[in-house]
Amino acid sequence: ENEIARLEIQKLEADKYVTDKESIIDGALLFMSDPGSFWNIGNIDVKKRAQNTIFPEGLVFDFENGFGTAKLAESYLLLSEMAVNKVKNPSLVAASGLEPLTSGL
Repeated sequence: ENEIARLEIQKLEADKYVTDKESIIDGALLFMSDPGSFWNIGNIDVKKRAQNTIFPEGLVFDFENGFGTAKLAESYLLLSEMAVNKVKNPSLVAASGLEPLTSGL
């Protein structure tokens, strides 16, 4: 009985680990495919990290002119390029995920 209880605890911990990994992957896919939605659902720490990832040199706001032209991270530009050119390279997996699309029925 002790061994069964120990194994059940290990199984629960493994299930939590898998769920955490799936959540992290889902968040990464959302960030790559729709950074605006990712931004909207994130807490302040997530928003800061997302902003720093996309704009490594930061954003400058001028009260008279608004935002200036910000330099985008090379990695973000590469992901954007891959998303635009996915038709040209059919071996790339779409950033929306690996599951087939559902009809919503």
